[in-house]
Amino acid sequence: MKLNKSHYLSYLQCPREFWLRHHRPELFAGEDSAGVKYLKETGYRIQLLAQELFSEGNYGSCEFEKRFETEQLVAKADIFAGNCIYEVKSSGGVKEEHIHDLAFQKVVAEQTGARVKSTFVVHVDKDYVRRGEIEPEKLLKIVDVSELVDEILPATKARITSAINYLETEPDKSLAGYCGDKLKCAFIQHFHTDLPEYTIFDISNFKPAKLDGLLEMGILAMVDIPDDFELTARQRRQVEIVKSGERHASAGEIREMIGALRYPLYFLDYETANPAIPVYEGHKPFQVIVFQFSIHVLAEDGEELRHGEFLSDGKAEPTAELLQAMRELIEEEGGTVVVWSSFENTSNKNMSARCPEFAGYLDSVNKRTFDLMGVFSKGHYIDAKFRGSYSIKNVLPVLLPGAGYEHLQIKEGSAASAMWLTILGGQKPAEECDSIRAGLLEYCAMDTLAMVEILKTLKNEFCL
Repeated sequence: MKLNKSHYLSYLQCPREFWLRHHRPELFAGEDSAGVKYLKETGYRIQLLAQELFSEGNYGSCEFEKRFETEQLVAKADIFAGNCIYEVKSSGGVKEEHIHDLAFQKVVAEQTGARVKSTFVVHVDKDYVRRGEIEPEKLLKIVDVSELVDEILPATKARITSAINYLETEPDKSLAGYCGDKLKCAFIQHFHTDLPEYTIFDISNFKPAKLDGLLEMGILAMVDIPDDFELTARQRRQVEIVKSGERHASAGEIREMIGALRYPLYFLDYETANPAIPVYEGHKPFQVIVFQFSIHVLAEDGEELRHGEFLSDGKAEPTAELLQAMRELIEEEGGTVVVWSSFENTSNKNMSARCPEFAGYLDSVNKRTFDLMGVFSKGHYIDAKFRGSYSIKNVLPVLLPGAGYEHLQIKEGSAASAMWLTILGGQKPAEECDSIRAGLLEYCAMDTLAMVEILKTLKNEFCL
């Protein structure tokens, strides 16, 4: 195997997973998620825009996907022009990994005898505003990073040698030196199949230094944490719950929070997208688009639940149409708007700026919101099975065993965003687009229905 820049960056991120990818590639042979597929598609589209920019600009002779290869190394430069390497990225700025990427390319190129005068990152300009067709010379920003790249060239050469040699070693299989993915790391999952039910990695907001300290003491199971080990009050409570096997519920606080709700109850959830390449006139890169909502309405306790929804077809900027549909379901005054986290409130403020004619209505909605997640995130209701997470996807199956998202076509928000964006280009068959729309409606409705069921369970448990 010749080491390429993807291998090298993988080595920098997690050497042990890099090793596993080389020796057990079948473990990584699964299909990319919808989100990853969309990111790759976006990267390809930005690559084409960059090629258009360089083909029409004053950059001299340009080579696209220029290949440099030695006996052990191979690298492709997105653009090689005037003895300069240009790396094209779909991000909104220069990142540390881009510098490592270009340093690797420069090392390989120079080993082939090529002269590399300068190195550049070509990225999306977050301040660009779409006016008519996409203008590559305005959308893309070219940043000279030669000094940063040259500064790490000696270290890069050493790391390349280390990466090649590492493949011939037997990595340390202990949990010490875990990567940023923690127990989600493929290497750890492959070699540690007998982990305790609740580990120290499940502790909420646990600092890496504390994790390292416990691992050095040989402690992995949460039940083995000493009573005198320094934890925050909430972390200590979580550990005690695991040790005792009993959940914690502050009945008084929960009754007070839920007792303050006023009918009708509107359970609201949005789905959003933030494409790197602006879709609509007047939009900037990465500007958030609220393209969908689900609203379950409970007029009075015990009455029949009603459901309303909206899903933009994407043909026009959706904000005004979405808000008009929403106003027909959530009245101008009265009641409580139940959400999960502050995300909907933030989205409402952003939509107010986009459609000021709805500003008064959205301000009224925000003043009536109740964050149901707060019951759990504020520590009023803690169960070991939450594993320190207050995601609705974690809480729902704990409070209602058997309930969950596993049966859905679309199972999480990033996939919903990617799937909606993929049907905007008109490249997919009508039947597939219909299936995606059905999956989006089902997923968003599940979020609001989950809130309904969680609140119902809390009311029953605490006699409200």
